[in-house]
Amino acid sequence: SRDNPAQQVRTTTLPASAAADGALAGVIWNDLFARVARWTSSPNGDLGRLMTHAEVDKAFEVKSIAVGDQTYSYYVKTPASYRKGQKLPVVLAAHGFAFPAWMYLSQIKMHEVGEKEGFITVYLQGQRDAWNFDDPDGPDQQYILKVIAAVEADYGADPGRVFMQGFSFGSGLTYMMGLTHPELFAGVSPNSGIGPMPKDVEARITQVKAKSDARTPMLLLYGDADRGGSVDGEIPSQGILRGAIDEVKTYNHISTADTSRPFHSPTGPGYDVLVPGAKQLPEAVDARYPQGRFKVYPYSSSDAAPLNLFSFVWVKDLTHGGDPRQAQLEWDYFKHWSRNPDGSLSYVPR
Repeated sequence: SRDNPAQQVRTTTLPASAAADGALAGVIWNDLFARVARWTSSPNGDLGRLMTHAEVDKAFEVKSIAVGDQTYSYYVKTPASYRKGQKLPVVLAAHGFAFPAWMYLSQIKMHEVGEKEGFITVYLQGQRDAWNFDDPDGPDQQYILKVIAAVEADYGADPGRVFMQGFSFGSGLTYMMGLTHPELFAGVSPNSGIGPMPKDVEARITQVKAKSDARTPMLLLYGDADRGGSVDGEIPSQGILRGAIDEVKTYNHISTADTSRPFHSPTGPGYDVLVPGAKQLPEAVDARYPQGRFKVYPYSSSDAAPLNLFSFVWVKDLTHGGDPRQAQLEWDYFKHWSRNPDGSLSYVPR
């Protein structure tokens, strides 16, 4: 297909006497099944190219790092334009549960945006393909701190332009890291997974704010067909999403008020839905979504010079997955921000 190279029809000619055997099964697996995936990025899924584990190991620099008695790995991709001594931005990407880094990178393709935009991409790999975000000082959190230090030392990454994004379990990790360790990041983007943080994490957030009143630029992305949305694709007025939105707004001194309105559901009893107070910007306009697939709600702080410290993105028809365009959307938000040595933020229109 000219629209999607992963949509292919392949034919094989065999002699009439040929019998199904292990060799044929191996060809089917190695040449086709192991190289494609149907990503959960639309109601029917979207066919996409999947790099094999072996291909990923050849195409990326595979690094390891020890935390206590555990060894973690991570994958690094520098843009072709990279030269030693350059202080490039870096984007950390955290996979979801049972969705290892070597697979996740074929879906999110953050490194392809990095090649075009000129930043280093690091795909993090959790223990047993999972993450623990119950403890802001736990092994997974120590691992991330060590990876950031290693990338700065090995590649000269700019410590003021470190960003993080994550999917599902990786989204929870990203959210927690961004609010409990704001000094490390110039921006974060949790995707398709958020929930009430444990008491220890909330206590740390309170401590962080009492100490420095740091801010963390955040782009929070969620699909309207994911479990946090309603059966009608609406934003519930109460629940995990509303809680996260309110927490981030408070954290970043955003006073824009959201409201609720009654919704008469064709599928059951009516309920109240959230009406974001920020003005919507349509993104990802195409033939399938002429009104835009991404509904972006940019919120600005109540400072004398307001800053877009939070954007909420509601994605049409997205289940628990990711649209391939969201990596660019995230970078377009990240690229304006940098964290200064004193912990303050700088915003540069680009």
